[in-house]
Amino acid sequence: MSQSEPRPPEFDPPPEKQGMSGGCKILLVLGIVGGVFCLICCGGFGVMMYQFANMFSTDPNVVRSTTDEIAEIEIPADFQPEASMDMSFPFMGKLATMVIYTKKPDNGAVMLMAFGDAVSQGDRENFRRQMNQSMQQQGVQSEEHNIQIEESNTKEFTIRGKPASFVFARGVNQDNGKRVLQVTGTFEGKTGPTMLMIVVDADQYTEEDVEKVIKSIK
Repeated sequence: MSQSEPRPPEFDPPPEKQGMSGGCKILLVLGIVGGVFCLICCGGFGVMMYQFANMFSTDPNVVRSTTDEIAEIEIPADFQPEASMDMSFPFMGKLATMVIYTKKPDNGAVMLMAFGDAVSQGDRENFRRQMNQSMQQQGVQSEEHNIQIEESNTKEFTIRGKPASFVFARGVNQDNGKRVLQVTGTFEGKTGPTMLMIVVDADQYTEEDVEKVIKSIK
């Protein structure tokens, strides 16, 4: 065979099989985060539980024990355990765990979502950056979630010995006209990068109230 002739395909080695890369895992989880974020802002817990039924538990004791696995945090007493989720997949491991506490009937919510096998040690800082960007795009810019944001500011904290930034945003729920305080940010939890989102009635909770929750994290 001359060098100028094309190489028959049967001479080519078969493509090497590869598992899901760390970047693909990050994109997958960020996509799920966006969906979860939207459902929480819209109060769609029932829809979310239907979609992920096999991963969910509504047992309050399971929710509390899962919370302790993620981080030690003082959840406000008037928020009740709603659900927990263990997001594990074959060949991918445990990508994330999540807990949700709610305050009814005003759709208040506290959510923690921790990432494990989805993020390697070397990818964690980059992942936290992407996660913050995703939350800001889907949270602070949240007209599609029926929350019209009017003002926002970023506050810096130290959690578990590392810096953590949180966006405090105020706005109006377009469905009921109530004023909303929405706080989003990430920190390094017990199992890896962890997202915290708090949505409360701004007439009942101040920024200082939410700061106490953030400062309680250990």
